[in-house]
Amino acid sequence: AVAEQAEATREYTAELRSRFNLGNLYYEIGDLDNARAAFDEGARRARDLGRPWASYGIEARALLALVLYEQGDWDGSLRTSDVAGQSPPGFAETLLTAVSLAVHAGRGETEALRLVPTLRTAWDADGMVAILTAGSAAELLVHSGDYDAALRMLDDAVELLTSLWQAEWFPGRIRLSAIGIAALAVAIGRLPSDRHADLVSRAERLADAAQPAGTYGKSGRRLGVEAVAWLRRVDAELARVRWLADVVPPGVDAHVAAWEGVVEAFRYGHVYELARAQARLGEVLKAAGRADEAQRSIAAARGIAERLAAVPLLTELRRIGTSVVRTDPAADTNELTPREREVLALLVDGRSNRQVANQLYISEKTVSVHVSNLLAKLGVRSRTEAAAVAVRDGLLTS
Repeated sequence: AVAEQAEATREYTAELRSRFNLGNLYYEIGDLDNARAAFDEGARRARDLGRPWASYGIEARALLALVLYEQGDWDGSLRTSDVAGQSPPGFAETLLTAVSLAVHAGRGETEALRLVPTLRTAWDADGMVAILTAGSAAELLVHSGDYDAALRMLDDAVELLTSLWQAEWFPGRIRLSAIGIAALAVAIGRLPSDRHADLVSRAERLADAAQPAGTYGKSGRRLGVEAVAWLRRVDAELARVRWLADVVPPGVDAHVAAWEGVVEAFRYGHVYELARAQARLGEVLKAAGRADEAQRSIAAARGIAERLAAVPLLTELRRIGTSVVRTDPAADTNELTPREREVLALLVDGRSNRQVANQLYISEKTVSVHVSNLLAKLGVRSRTEAAAVAVRDGLLTS
């Protein structure tokens, strides 16, 4: 009887392992439909065999929830990771909760940060939990305005995983670096210009740390489709940081091309990252004066963000679409050109003429002309007064 039970255990373990490995193979090549089917079948078989918490069964369920998240079925992902009333072992609940954190981050549900301390206790037991927790928690912290805490969270995860895996580089580091560089872009918009060079240097270090040496691991594996997409986002986020900080900024064509590359890379099926890339491409196209292309890219991103109820992305899209409108007839702001409206919005952000020129891909001389026209139209004597009038009279709207 013992021998028969052992043989049965070997058989179902082999079956679950086979289905899990098949799902992983599909996932690596970016075939999310077949990956979802394989993981779904693996999790179902584990339940049918009375082993719902067997290692390959629970991992299949976790990756099923992750694939559903990437495909934009966020409610389905949450249902899959929900263990209410199921009495799972501790690690199974931790892994599924870490996956669910991605949906909470995408929706900007900062109350989910309360889950992080418990999840962190499992970081040294499973690297996937560390990567999922750190990335999602960092994005929630950025959304709440605490980019310093976000960067510390990412640094802690990298330090632990480097020690745990005895490797300076691992594939998950690409995603963590991309999120970190994006956090630095937010910081640049909130800190004085004398801090910008330091922030750019830190972004460059994160980008360098994300670069693989062609292949990795004992088998000489190449990066999967998702990892390649995140690597492109690393490069584009670094270009964005340099652009915003006015430190070795990219040329307009190179900047547009970088974000176009991210958009194409995520078209394999990662819905949210595709929308985020479309939003940032739209911002660059708008700055480059390619209004029609920008509008199409931004509209595509907005459609996805609204369907997913992705509050952080919707907030970003509102910022990108900010313009100046007439609210006081006496101020005669209705005569402002679209470019003057963009310049005024940047003056409110405290940008110098050079930074405005860099962000809008125009010359400093042209910026000076726009500023002079703004002063005349708003009836003020300085750029500081122009910014104050814009804020005081509520001239900036979404």
